[in-house]
Amino acid sequence: SAYLDRAQIAMRQSRFSAAESDLLSVIASYPDNFLALEQLAVVYQRQRRLPEAAMVLENARQAVPYRRCAFSANLAVVQVLGGRREQAREILESARELVGSELNAVCPLVLFHLGTLYLEDGETEKARQAYRDYLDVTARATDQENLSRREIALQRVN
Repeated sequence: SAYLDRAQIAMRQSRFSAAESDLLSVIASYPDNFLALEQLAVVYQRQRRLPEAAMVLENARQAVPYRRCAFSANLAVVQVLGGRREQAREILESARELVGSELNAVCPLVLFHLGTLYLEDGETEKARQAYRDYLDVTARATDQENLSRREIALQRVN
C-alpha cells in the first residue's frame, strides 16, 4: 500500500511520527498486516518506546498466528533491550516448537537468541543444543544475515 511505502521512507529518514501515523492507518484497515505490525514495532523500538513495541508484537502474535514464531523472536529482543531477560527467555522457549513451521528468515532466530541467552546464563550444553538446532534449520540459508549468524553459531558449538 502507499501508506506502507511512505512509512518505510519516513523510517529511513528517521521521521518516526510520520511513519507511526501511516502504519497505524494501514493497521486500522488491515489489522493482520504483518509487515505494518513489524514496522510499527521497529518505529517504537528505535524511539526506545519499548513497552509499546512489546505490546504491538504481543498483539501481533495473536492477530497473525502464521507469523507467531517470527513475532516471538522480535518480542524477545525488545524484552532484552528493556532489561527483561527472563521474559525473553520464556518467550523464546515457548516459541521453540514453532521453529520450522514458518517459512521466513526470522523464525530461526528463536533458536539463535535462545542459544545466546543460555550461554550468557552459563548453561553451555543447552546453548550448544540451541545453536545446533539453529544450524540444522538454517542449513540451506542463503541470506547474509543467517550466513553470518551461522558462523557465530558454529564457533559457539565447538
